[in-house]
Amino acid sequence: YLNDNFENSYKIDYSLVGENGFSIKAKEFIDKSDKKFELIIQNATFIKRIHKGIYTIMFLQDDYRQMNRSNIIQEKNLKSAQKLVTNSYQTALSYPEYEFEIIPIGVNSRLFDESKNKLSLRTKFGFNENDKIGIFVGSLSEVKGWSKIKECIKTYKNIKWIVVSKYSEELEEK
Repeated sequence: YLNDNFENSYKIDYSLVGENGFSIKAKEFIDKSDKKFELIIQNATFIKRIHKGIYTIMFLQDDYRQMNRSNIIQEKNLKSAQKLVTNSYQTALSYPEYEFEIIPIGVNSRLFDESKNKLSLRTKFGFNENDKIGIFVGSLSEVKGWSKIKECIKTYKNIKWIVVSKYSEELEEK
């Protein structure tokens, strides 16, 4: 989104610098570039801080504390960033010593358009008029809270669930 909508933004990813030693190679790329880098936005959990000399916004999506898992990279990144952002109030609560900007994930208003005929859409996708529908979008991993979602699916048998993942994962139960 940033690359498509903001002038002078640059994407540095695995395809550009490779996966091994990503942080070091990304810093080298920045230092050798003729472009002026004034801001870095990066994942707070999986990538060591890329460049200490450039203002950095760390984006925290993965609540390792809630899972009682330690993540040294994440903890160091949170301490060293100039700005912290997350998409969840719940995640921010797990890190009370930090001040986060909360940017909730929005709803695709074209897909979830209130003006559409809900009954015809329910019929089209095999749901009855009175079916309660639950939706989970994310990786089927503990990082994304999958065990809690599975528990909801088992507990609330009256809800028909739509589970969407960008990965080729299989559900254990139907």
